[in-house]
Amino acid sequence: MAHSSAAAARRRRAAGPAPSLTGPASDVHPVLRRAAAPPAALDLLAQARAGLDEATVLDTPNERYATAHLAALRTAAAVLAARGRPETSPRARAKIRSAWEVLPEIAPELTEWSALFASGARRRARAEA
Repeated sequence: MAHSSAAAARRRRAAGPAPSLTGPASDVHPVLRRAAAPPAALDLLAQARAGLDEATVLDTPNERYATAHLAALRTAAAVLAARGRPETSPRARAKIRSAWEVLPEIAPELTEWSALFASGARRRARAEA
């Protein structure tokens, strides 16, 4: 048995490297070229960062929660500003929806986070009251 595995190894070496090792990997996806982020998105991210910094020094838990949640909302708005598409139908534009409702449509990879923060929106409103 050792003889047959040694022979197979010699055949592999003689054949050269595997085709996947000689060229680009076949499972690599091309990276799309990205345009610069819109200034509005960058401003929202800066405001979100400042909000998180502020939340860390606030005294009461309610203030910290509300401020951190607002920072998350600004981050969601930044994603929407960077990736969003305007609604095309008048009916869709007439309906007001929260950022947490729209975010999964624009950035499906953030669906779970959107659900988490949407569930905390009422709590944030109570904390701000």
